[in-house]
Amino acid sequence: MLTADLAGDLGRVGDEARTLAGAARVAVDVSRLDGAWRLLERADSIRGNARSARARASLAIHVGRTFAELANVTSDKRAEALLRSSAAFESAIQDAEASGVPTR
Repeated sequence: MLTADLAGDLGRVGDEARTLAGAARVAVDVSRLDGAWRLLERADSIRGNARSARARASLAIHVGRTFAELANVTSDKRAEALLRSSAAFESAIQDAEASGVPTR
């Protein structure tokens, strides 16, 4: 994935994670579920390295929503996708609170 790799090489972790998560969403939309899963796992594994809590929260929401979409279209990994979605949303809440964004 050229754009994500370039962002990673430049140390732009947020851009890299956002690109991967966006590509995963497209892969879900066109039913390339294995590819979506791999891209989303990669995005999820690096999103915590984004520079600001606000950026991490935004990325976590994107990842969480995409895991939720993946759960809607797969049966064999549905439970795991829902758990990953929930964990990403919980992370988003923590990062939003750390950045001063009201969450409740």
